Amino acid sequence: MKSWMSFALAALLLSGCGSSLSTMRSSAYQRKIEEDAPIAARLSIEIDAPIATVWALLADVDGWPTWHAKVKEAHLSGPLAAEGRFKWKGGGPTVSSQLVDVQAPKFIGWTGTMMGMKAIHLWQLEEISPSRTRVTTSESMDGFMISLFFSKKKLETVLRQWLQALEAAAEKSSHVAPGPGPCSDSTPCAGGK
Repeated sequence: MKSWMSFALAALLLSGCGSSLSTMRSSAYQRKIEEDAPIAARLSIEIDAPIATVWALLADVDGWPTWHAKVKEAHLSGPLAAEGRFKWKGGGPTVSSQLVDVQAPKFIGWTGTMMGMKAIHLWQLEEISPSRTRVTTSESMDGFMISLFFSKKKLETVLRQWLQALEAAAEKSSHVAPGPGPCSDSTPCAGGK
């Protein structure tokens, strides 16, 4: 009996907890993160750059390290399309990601895995005017002991860094002074948006 319980505990530890990757992919296909995941966050920013400029930066996975200092390497295998795969590395281990949906220039979403942790990451772009774009990024994370390694506050910090880096690169490409930075439920965008 004791060896059976040890085996069951080991299987649980190795398989992880929470939603399966296929369940997470289903949510991502519906352009939703898992709001009830242990870690979830959503942030927005308004960027003074055309949607095409913002999209070009975001869609160039291999180019992420050129504009986001925290991304050390990123490599897309094949075309930027649903089911496409890419790997990227930030400050920790390599993340293996699979694209779920790509609708240029308005939406890109993927799931990712790293050391038994799973995530959904979605990006939505909205043209506010020919020279201004609202970008909303949302992410949910799940997996065994995820809360020991990450928190909602840390995820919000990471998403804020992504948005600020994207804003700086897009506005530099458009030769526009940087805007006020990311906004969230607690920090509204300029103009109350």
